Amino acid sequence: MITRLILTLLFVSQPVLTVSAEESKCFPPGEQNPASSPGNQKQHFEQQFSAAENLRQAAASAGAEWLKTESLLISAREEAASGNWNLAVQSTAKACQQAELALQQAQYESEAWKSRVIK
Repeated sequence: MITRLILTLLFVSQPVLTVSAEESKCFPPGEQNPASSPGNQKQHFEQQFSAAENLRQAAASAGAEWLKTESLLISAREEAASGNWNLAVQSTAKACQQAELALQQAQYESEAWKSRVIK
């Protein structure tokens, strides 16, 4: 009974946040933003970074942030500071993908834990 109560408190008390489509405009690693041209790499990076950070924060608030997501964003910021926009965008895209998957995992686990409780 106590185990069931603890599991309920752990998983039910943390609502899974949703992120709007505007906040999660991530492009998969290697895929370029259709509006991106060589002249506006910084703008593309900032858009991608903002989306990844919004998703990372949503995953963290749901208690599902993956370990490497934040470090990928830190390295992306460092690459951007050194002017290496391609690597910065690639790292940001990976972080964005991880944050999206973490949110999917949190959503799945918000219901799946019930099937694992001993009755």
